[in-house]
Amino acid sequence: MKKENSGYEAEAAWPGGFFAELSQRAFWADDERDLADACQAEPEGVWEENIATEMPDGSGDSEGDECFVSTLIGLIQQEWKGTKRALCSRALLSESVFYKIQSGRRSPERDAVIALALAMGLEPEQARSLLSYLGYGLSEYIKRDYVILRCLEQQIDPARVNVVFAECGLRQLTVSG
Repeated sequence: MKKENSGYEAEAAWPGGFFAELSQRAFWADDERDLADACQAEPEGVWEENIATEMPDGSGDSEGDECFVSTLIGLIQQEWKGTKRALCSRALLSESVFYKIQSGRRSPERDAVIALALAMGLEPEQARSLLSYLGYGLSEYIKRDYVILRCLEQQIDPARVNVVFAECGLRQLTVSG
């Protein structure tokens, strides 16, 4: 069931305790891009078992792309009440890129899918499912992904997520256009 966001006062109260919690947690890496470097530095077999449960393998295929597009369209119809132009604006995504993704002419980057999930207010499991069609995942053991998962839970939009990333010293959502 979706949580209703009561406005900026709920968002403003959330980060204070969150940053304290974040500083207490240990992560494999700050960013999913750093994880590959960390895996190469460890003896063989240390990371594989744990990563397999969090991150799908592969980088997507044409069947996955088709499932992604149909699932994305269904989620937009089900979860988004505004116009597609408003969705693009909220997701920090250009309309031309969005329409190429929606038509299947362009496979989206991971951050674009995350931004769309955040913009639509998807639940974490819905976002994970959508990402998995393209071979992407979200792990609680990667600091940036953990922040994304918590922001999904709190229904925080992509622009505000970038503020949280800046406060945490993490890479911002980059949506090419």
